[in-house]
Amino acid sequence: MTEDVEQTEAPVAIKYSDAYKEACFFVWYQNRGKTKFHANDGFPPSDDGKIPSLTTVLKWRNGLGWVERADAMDGEVSRNMEKDAIKMKAEAIKKLAKVAETIVDEGVQFIKENMKPDEFLLFEGYLTPLTIYTGRGFVMPAVLADDAIREDIRRIGFANTMREYRVKYLFTPNEQPFYLDYAPLFEETKLLEPSGQNFNRNILIYKTIGVADRRLKEDLRQVEEIERKYRIREKFVLEHQIGKMKFYSFKD
Repeated sequence: MTEDVEQTEAPVAIKYSDAYKEACFFVWYQNRGKTKFHANDGFPPSDDGKIPSLTTVLKWRNGLGWVERADAMDGEVSRNMEKDAIKMKAEAIKKLAKVAETIVDEGVQFIKENMKPDEFLLFEGYLTPLTIYTGRGFVMPAVLADDAIREDIRRIGFANTMREYRVKYLFTPNEQPFYLDYAPLFEETKLLEPSGQNFNRNILIYKTIGVADRRLKEDLRQVEEIERKYRIREKFVLEHQIGKMKFYSFKD
């Protein structure tokens, strides 16, 4: 972009120090995007109180390599900003890791204080460090979906059946339990795990990409009816929460 020169005074032979030229460089650097400079852009007065003409400033720009120096400074600023961003991101990751570690520690403590060594947790999702550090058994809901469990639920109720099988809590990192996954514990269904989180990932994939499958739609309708029929979502009571980790007890 061409810079216009606006004369503000007649040229006078004045000798300027290197330190003064350096001060003028930083004023020019801050205003170099302008198409026209003015004396009131901030050029400081010299020792004798004079302000150099803009013709003089532009000569310094061309003769002292100000443009190349400014480009180098821009690059350095950009690199420093990138370094700062990387540092901030690394610090944020460390903080998140520390928070996650604290949450896991609290989860381990809760389990050890509230569960006997031979008791189990129902869990949704993937295995977590809790399975290692607590020494407790973690069981997916689909594993309990058999005729013996269904008969016991009909006979003594859901909560008593969980107690009978020594299942103390449902543990989930989700916003709420996958209630449909418990329908197969009440009645036999074609879908062993309606959420598709572990056993049949096609269900989850179809839901995510919006693929309509008539058979799947009918199977899901079946488990939804069972969930409503037995009011399954009312059978879980939130007992404790640590971060996103939730522990539910059971009721009939």
